[in-house]
Amino acid sequence: MDYLQEDDIGDYYYFDPSDDPVSCTRECLANAPSKICYYRFTLEDYATLSQACENCTTNVSQCYNPQCIPADGVERGIVSVNRRLPGPSIQVCQGDRIVIDVINRMPARSTTLHFHGLYMDDVPYYDGVPMVTQCPIFEDNGFRYDFYVYQAGTYYWHSHDGYQKVDGIEGSLIVRKPIEFEPNGDLYEYDLPAHTIMFQDWFHTDGSQHYPGLVRPYNVLDRTFYLINGRGRTIEPINGTTTESPLTVIRVEQGKRYRMRFIGAMCTHCPTRVTIEGHTLTLIAADGNGVKPVLVDYLEFHSGERFDFVLNADHHIGSYWIYVAPLASCRDTYNYQVAVLQYEGSQHAEPQTPVPDEEYLTAVGLGLNLQNATCGAGENGICVTQLETVENFDTRVMGDPDINIPITFGYYFPGIKGEFQNKTYHRYHHPQPDALAVIYHMNHIYYQSPSAPVLSQREDIPEDAYCPTGRDGITSCVSDLCSCFNVIKIPLGAMVQLILLDDSFWGGLNHPFHLHGYSYHVMAMGYLQPGLETTYQITELMKTGELLQSVAPVLKDTVAVPSEGYAVIRFVADNPGYWLFHCHFVYHHGSGMAVLLQLGERGRNPRQGQPGEGFSKMCGQLLPATSFKEKTQQN
Repeated sequence: MDYLQEDDIGDYYYFDPSDDPVSCTRECLANAPSKICYYRFTLEDYATLSQACENCTTNVSQCYNPQCIPADGVERGIVSVNRRLPGPSIQVCQGDRIVIDVINRMPARSTTLHFHGLYMDDVPYYDGVPMVTQCPIFEDNGFRYDFYVYQAGTYYWHSHDGYQKVDGIEGSLIVRKPIEFEPNGDLYEYDLPAHTIMFQDWFHTDGSQHYPGLVRPYNVLDRTFYLINGRGRTIEPINGTTTESPLTVIRVEQGKRYRMRFIGAMCTHCPTRVTIEGHTLTLIAADGNGVKPVLVDYLEFHSGERFDFVLNADHHIGSYWIYVAPLASCRDTYNYQVAVLQYEGSQHAEPQTPVPDEEYLTAVGLGLNLQNATCGAGENGICVTQLETVENFDTRVMGDPDINIPITFGYYFPGIKGEFQNKTYHRYHHPQPDALAVIYHMNHIYYQSPSAPVLSQREDIPEDAYCPTGRDGITSCVSDLCSCFNVIKIPLGAMVQLILLDDSFWGGLNHPFHLHGYSYHVMAMGYLQPGLETTYQITELMKTGELLQSVAPVLKDTVAVPSEGYAVIRFVADNPGYWLFHCHFVYHHGSGMAVLLQLGERGRNPRQGQPGEGFSKMCGQLLPATSFKEKTQQN
């Protein structure tokens, strides 16, 4: 308990000058000793606008009461960590040791935590994927995550169990290094804790009510609201009234340059646009990896992506809108959200300009990461494939890959008979009232979770649970849809190329794919077109270099594949373990759009490590063999 960190990093925008010997939220200095950073997370059922808030909706000052979660001014049940939304922010320095005790107080629910973007090299059993790297944490049980962080960058943590992250179990995780070691450290003076900005999509009902989904609901997936650092206001579509709840305020001083860390902690399918009124943004990092600076006017991002920008506070002293809006199929729902960028000395708590409305969606200027990779000639966008990495670039990815893995993903529609009359009991999703039930797949395989954690209890998983493999060693399905434990084996040290091809052709979605345990180089992406419409054709064009757009392709761990398009990613398989690769839309992952990559042979990896003392290695199902022989009647 001597190392216990505060839950609240505060609204202050300078580091604590007292040099608290315990606090890990500090300025990171060269040659300074590392610290032990202990967190205690209590996960429980909770509510927004609980009694802790008293009369928050009429007395805004009470919205700041301890354990009050005002959210967007709408009461609903949630799951929370330490009665906060988002959960406690982890802010440490490179080389620190993070210890987190997760205490599950949620009745009838299990849980785990995943640390999104961290490689967990040497400690894969703390990656937080239930039935892959660990047993779930059951009700009234605890689990200790204990690891060192050697990656600097912008990350976040979230539940990897069910739909808990869409209901509140997520928070930021920032790892800093001395500014003189930052590749773009000369572009800003301040990198402050309060300038970590989490963008969350939000429902006014429990996330599980959207899965499998109701046939005749008003609250469909497109009815997605937003929160900025857990706060916001909601415009009611029926009567046009706005909830009275406090907004997030980001404070700056005129003439200073600040590093802003944007976290796309969304869970659903809506692309999201972020702008800051009157200000341009200089991109300096993507998913925790430094890039060659690029000046843009606005950003679009998807679930799981993070981007770091430098904001130059060179405008008149005042307050300015930070504006978040949904795009694509969510565009017509009027569910935008705002926060406030406030200059020190401003006479106004909120901007004097009108709150941006739906017309503001017609963005002007240069945008980053636009939907469907709209960055060709004449487009006003910059794609991630055009970015250049400035650190950790592995030149081997520019050569021919050792292994090429084509992955076609999409939808399977079982129909009434296939889903409801054959006793198959697939997990399916019903995204819209007028849509068919759908199962999501990768290579026509619906990912079926194993019955025990493969990392620690491989021997407890029956062999017939695994998907069959073809001659090339890659799992395959000979029918329209297979349901099995989808594991692709990759030799350690191989340079791997994954070709992702969108075969859904429905819904216009850009599916964001996240790889655990790695960052990968985004080599190419674009629309399918004649001569470029199969994984084979893409493979051949990659050999000629025709599809490359960068001399040093950016490193990311999450990338959105264009709708009816493709993406090519590469990485060197140097981190042994079992690493999940999945669509980061929570309902798509839950309905089978995932595959497990096994890097290296189990038991032959000296770097894979072994769980420490007290690590729970036993869990899983109990389905023993049972004899049903007739009892012999005795006379």
